[in-house]
Amino acid sequence: MDYSIKISQKDKISMLHLVQTVMEENAALWTDIKTLNWAFTQFKNNNLEMQELSSETGIEEPGLSFTLDNSRKIVIDLARSIQNVICDFTNNMEDKALMEKLNLFKPGSTNSDDRELIDLCVSTINSAERLHGISINSLESELALLKTAKRNFEFSINELNAALDRKNESEIRIMELINTNDQILWTNLDLLVSIFDPAKSEFYKEYTEARLIAISEKCKGKMKVEYQELEVISA
Repeated sequence: MDYSIKISQKDKISMLHLVQTVMEENAALWTDIKTLNWAFTQFKNNNLEMQELSSETGIEEPGLSFTLDNSRKIVIDLARSIQNVICDFTNNMEDKALMEKLNLFKPGSTNSDDRELIDLCVSTINSAERLHGISINSLESELALLKTAKRNFEFSINELNAALDRKNESEIRIMELINTNDQILWTNLDLLVSIFDPAKSEFYKEYTEARLIAISEKCKGKMKVEYQELEVISA
């Protein structure tokens, strides 16, 4: 049976690592049982991979999000500044409409708006270069800054998206490992550990308690029934 839906991922991972600790502390009792040894080796390796993935997941995201937010603000400020100069110089309705769109953007705009912001930067750069060729020499330095800021902004978007993809892949893999170890418990370790006399073996008691840690009372009741059935089988 699988009650993982009713148990949080954090609690399930804690349970898996506690089971590993109990098994390792009592290794002298079961290392000669080849099937149990094989199953536990798989279980332990999965826990190790899960731990490594968990320690890496999400580490990059805060820093990259901060960098992206800062890049977005720089782009917005520079584009508005240049577009203001353009609008002061021309009565072109397209330039005024562009300014109105830029004014809608805030530094905290969501990532879904970033593509539109980049498109507005391109339009601003095109307008500035067109007018710069006529008479607005003061735009030269700001235009260069905007081009650089736009490149940095696009780079930040790509970096954050790549980090989010890696995080998503890690989370999917962690769930696969949790489910695999859950199956190892139900189909291998639980059955094999049950050969130790529940009435005499402190190991069996510690193992059972580890399996029940941080699980809802309803699930504990269902799992205790499973263990009682195992005890009857092993008697």
